[in-house]
Amino acid sequence: MTQPNKNKVTNSTLIIDGTAMNPSAFCNNINKYYTDVGGDLLEDCNNDACTNETPVTPLDHLSISEIKHHLKRLNTTKATSTEDFPTWVSYERLEDICIPLQSIINSMLRSLEFPDKWKRSQIKPSQKISMPSQYKNFRPISLLFHLGKLAEDIVINKMRNTLSNIIDPSQFAYQNKIGTVDALIQLLDDYTSELDKPSV
Repeated sequence: MTQPNKNKVTNSTLIIDGTAMNPSAFCNNINKYYTDVGGDLLEDCNNDACTNETPVTPLDHLSISEIKHHLKRLNTTKATSTEDFPTWVSYERLEDICIPLQSIINSMLRSLEFPDKWKRSQIKPSQKISMPSQYKNFRPISLLFHLGKLAEDIVINKMRNTLSNIIDPSQFAYQNKIGTVDALIQLLDDYTSELDKPSV
């Protein structure tokens, strides 16, 4: 009878950076890798705009119909954190969930505080190549709480009109219905306008 080779790499063993490890060790190591890549935490903000003395205006409250509208737009095929309940529950039971959810989100809009639980994400490493051998061959995919994503959309919609009056017109990133093509068109227009000016 043949003795099993203790050095043989099994299907459940991963070899990353030349080191064989079991799934548990891989999870711990890639978690540390992602943490190190993220860098140090930012220091406390000392800007005047971030102080508690700055006057703030609570955002407009949300109606039941608005909550239902957002719940109907949920994508039930999107993956969520394992700590979260499935998105389809909120989608199919929106009549049951809309009133307590309205209360939570309106409280959030009134206090200008986002629930800590909804800020959390679960990082899932996704292979960039078929046979990864380094930690950088894994792309981190953030799985978020679906109600947290829904709340983010609501806050963005509530703030969009205010932000449009603050943000510089030449900023194209993170703008609604504006992208890199618009930035290139603006750049081309600036160049041609300068070329059309008579030389001094």
